[in-house]
Amino acid sequence: MLKRRNDISDEQLTRLAQQRLGNRGLAPPCQINVATHSGVITLTGQVEHAHQKQTALSAIRGVSGSRGCVSHLQVIEIQRF
Repeated sequence: MLKRRNDISDEQLTRLAQQRLGNRGLAPPCQINVATHSGVITLTGQVEHAHQKQTALSAIRGVSGSRGCVSHLQVIEIQRF
């Protein structure tokens, strides 16, 4: 098993990442899922704008104790009538 800085569990890293996303205002209609495996935080889901994708990635890069981050977010422009 790989040791991580501060020995933070995957569950704790996921919670920290979710908090950071919320603090950056990434809430619905953004649909961002967070998962952590072996200290690597992964984002999946959809956002409306490219800047939201960048903001999300920037937010999780700052999570102390993670071994890295991956974004599989898709930018989906929502049509409004």
